[in-house]
Amino acid sequence: MWLWRPWVQIPSLAPPYPLPTRVGRAISKCSAGREVANAVGFETAIARAVPGGRSKLRWRGHAGLGAARILVTGASSGIGRALAERLEGQADLLLTGRNTAALAAACGGRTEGVERIVADLANPADRDRLAALVRARRVDGLVNAAGLGTLGAFIENPVEGERACVAVNVEALVGLTRALLPDMIDAARHRGGRALLINVASAFAFVPVPQFAVYGASKAFVLSFTEALASELDDQPIDVMALCPGPTRSDFGTRAGFAMASLPGALPPERVADAAIRAIGRQTVVFTDPATRTALKPITRARALVARAIDVGIHLARRR
Repeated sequence: MWLWRPWVQIPSLAPPYPLPTRVGRAISKCSAGREVANAVGFETAIARAVPGGRSKLRWRGHAGLGAARILVTGASSGIGRALAERLEGQADLLLTGRNTAALAAACGGRTEGVERIVADLANPADRDRLAALVRARRVDGLVNAAGLGTLGAFIENPVEGERACVAVNVEALVGLTRALLPDMIDAARHRGGRALLINVASAFAFVPVPQFAVYGASKAFVLSFTEALASELDDQPIDVMALCPGPTRSDFGTRAGFAMASLPGALPPERVADAAIRAIGRQTVVFTDPATRTALKPITRARALVARAIDVGIHLARRR
């Protein structure tokens, strides 16, 4: 049965021309269709009617990052460092981390187009200082990759470690995002490009994680926060991503107290970074390995449907 309420919006033509749902889905899934869309220079927007309003499933052609300067936190090691190295050459970089020597070695130690700011994001004073420095430099993209956690029973783990986990994984991420996001969006709008926000969550964000309770909960926050932002900013010139890696061969596991690199299917951080770069402008929730994707993608779809229903309900309530 054909459903004619959805349409493809072509900015150069008005009014919107209706297209069947099946055609819209084919365009969004077919690589050839995306290439044609890019070639003729229009954005595809497939709108799907829902009770009380419209929900949008957008695919946007993304020829490049379009960002002149990007801040990467946690850039001294692991996924943050790998993302910084993949982004180098596509934008000027501001890298931050707490390990001075490791931060200096990131991106091969190069200084052209790369600035380094040593900061401990568990420290509120360092977070405020970093936000002020970065706002003065006017960044166009933000990659929140800094993260930490401690393996063990919650009632046995040191309180200081759990507080630091929340401070870095939640407070720093929210604080930097709030401080930088408005200017990033304004700059993108004025230059006719797109801003970029990548928040590194985890496959642990979808389930309770005994023996890693605070870390798992912090990543659940990152995922939920990022999905909500993506919905709120759907009509703004910014690409928002929640990167949800599975087991990764990095120093994080060693610092947290377990051998993550030895888990089946563990990927090097460079593979995780490659998956993220490929998904910019195309996906909001990004999985980096087949096993995690197979297990969790159905949950992601269900979450998206519930979130859309809540969004519509809130908009209806505001109109009353």
